[in-house]
Amino acid sequence: MYGNEVVVLLELEIPSLCVSLDGLIPDEDRRKDRLAQLEVLDDKRVNALEHLRVYHSHIQQAYRKKIIPKYFKVGDLVLKENLANTKALENEKKGKFEPN
Repeated sequence: MYGNEVVVLLELEIPSLCVSLDGLIPDEDRRKDRLAQLEVLDDKRVNALEHLRVYHSHIQQAYRKKIIPKYFKVGDLVLKENLANTKALENEKKGKFEPN
């Protein structure tokens, strides 16, 4: 059935908790409960941020442990990139099945 909404019979007999408690809980209590929930949520966000900072520091330490610093002096022989070759390769965008 297109264009029609499906209504579960259970919803007609048993209203949701929010609807049934609507008149029983005063607005002031509801507002206090909501503020308490927001404070708990802020605490969770702060804890998650602290956990993320600790995680980043661990990852950073692990990365720095693997790095081997290399110091060069004047006169040392080093490999130099040939920019003419790299530009030529960028211009030749070959497909997957074309010959080299």
